[in-house]
Amino acid sequence: MIYYRFVGPALFVCLTVVFAQPGRAVIISGSAHPTQNAPANNTAPSDDPGFNRVGMVGNGSAVYLGNGWCLTAAHVNRNTAFIVGGTTYALTGQASQLKNPDNTSTDLTLFAITVPTGSGLAGLGTLPISSTQMTSGVSGTFIGTGLIQTSSTPTTWYVDTSTTPYTWSTTNFTGANATAQGYIWASDSTANRQERWATVSSSGADVLYDSSQGNTGTAPFWGFPTTFTYSLNKGSASGHDSGGPLFIKVNQQWQLAGLAHLIYDISGQPANTSVFQNESVFDDISFYRNQIVSAVPEPASLVLLIPALAGLVTRRRR
Repeated sequence: MIYYRFVGPALFVCLTVVFAQPGRAVIISGSAHPTQNAPANNTAPSDDPGFNRVGMVGNGSAVYLGNGWCLTAAHVNRNTAFIVGGTTYALTGQASQLKNPDNTSTDLTLFAITVPTGSGLAGLGTLPISSTQMTSGVSGTFIGTGLIQTSSTPTTWYVDTSTTPYTWSTTNFTGANATAQGYIWASDSTANRQERWATVSSSGADVLYDSSQGNTGTAPFWGFPTTFTYSLNKGSASGHDSGGPLFIKVNQQWQLAGLAHLIYDISGQPANTSVFQNESVFDDISFYRNQIVSAVPEPASLVLLIPALAGLVTRRRR
């Protein structure tokens, strides 16, 4: 993992695996009762926003938008095919990094895949993209791919907050003045990677995440935080989740609103863990909607294009 020091007691954690400490998948909480098991959530939820659109690409996740195009974080290494539901889709080599409103490159990339007739993705329409900027308190469904947690019940750590960084242990010790709970990640292997979903809620408005906030190594992006809370089905992003989509429901329609990017850790937090109160940060897709729709028109846009194209054909014939 690349760890970035943030101002104060938190650490930035880039969601890309680059060193020995591996990244993981969606980490899911049980209920507020200490012995409640966390669900696996490895099949589509009953109100499914697009579970069959999400898959693995390289060391991250991606979502299929339609018309042969996918979206992921630009820092994800797309050196392998896009794998969805056990089906492998070859990359065509076409890709386009998106831009921020000020025309600087952002950490989002569209990439094209070959979708054979009769494959699982072939029958899917175009995914609607949110046009509304995120505000605090908006809930949605987050889907990512990666490695599972080692236990469905949380681990307790004893913490000494008087040291810098904080000192953590799973055994109570002299000097410990706080406790924390969360989950330990499974070992890094393909066998342990799995598509999973969880619910998340935005815990702040959009801000520009850039190098001045510790996010060195990736392009700046407009995004919003979510907070990992101890409640049934609540989740946290982690490594291999970069590029995993967050869907929100608008007027009874699921729309793509965010893409997982990075998380904040607590000072001294053990590697390969997700702890309650960790913040996951998502790109706000509404800032980049026009660029995405230009490459992958939504159904309404496609309808509008039909008469325009017909007009062009008529004039050409003349």
